[in-house]
Amino acid sequence: MSDILPPRTTDPEENMKSERIYRTGLSSKNYLRLETESIERGIKPFKLTQSIMTLYLNKQLVYVNELPEPIKNAIEKFYSVKPPTEQ
Repeated sequence: MSDILPPRTTDPEENMKSERIYRTGLSSKNYLRLETESIERGIKPFKLTQSIMTLYLNKQLVYVNELPEPIKNAIEKFYSVKPPTEQ
């Protein structure tokens, strides 16, 4: 199996020094949504993906369904209204 997986390093600190780049497989529709969101935020799609993944791994993202009802309703209402450019 050593021809498939590289051996483990003996110095895990060395592995943590460099930033890792991950590729995300998205449908064309979702990638367009990612690009639109990143443009609206003034960042690159890669940076937005990086930010979201970091929040997820640090357990800082929440499920809308787990929020109190008034907050959940406000979020659903916000996303149900289309911006003026799309109406």
